[in-house]
Amino acid sequence: TPQRTRPFAGQNLPSHRNGQQMAEATHDNTALLFVGCYTKFDDLAHAPRGTPSDASIYTYSLDKSSGKLKHVRSLSGIHNPAFMRFHPTRAVMYAATESIDSAGDIETLAVDLRTGALTRRLYQPPH
Repeated sequence: TPQRTRPFAGQNLPSHRNGQQMAEATHDNTALLFVGCYTKFDDLAHAPRGTPSDASIYTYSLDKSSGKLKHVRSLSGIHNPAFMRFHPTRAVMYAATESIDSAGDIETLAVDLRTGALTRRLYQPPH
């Protein structure tokens, strides 16, 4: 079972076996769940099961009362977002990419906590 780290506007969850990283942002009676997926397997140091994802990050809305999960958005264009974390006080999520062909990048994403929309704000190469 996943362990949760300290709660704030969002919560972080550890990676899962299939290479997906999840992060959760809570708001009223719903929670937004962000799932980062590998988009290309041939430049990873390991061999995940399954197939590469068409989108980089999927956004889901969870109704905390009923437990229903609904896909609300997808974001493409981020190469293998392997690790995602929320800023402790702002509606910002950071996504680190993974690849053996390059050093990896950090993407800064603005999070609309009402709609689940992610907007790419800043790209930071590792050097």
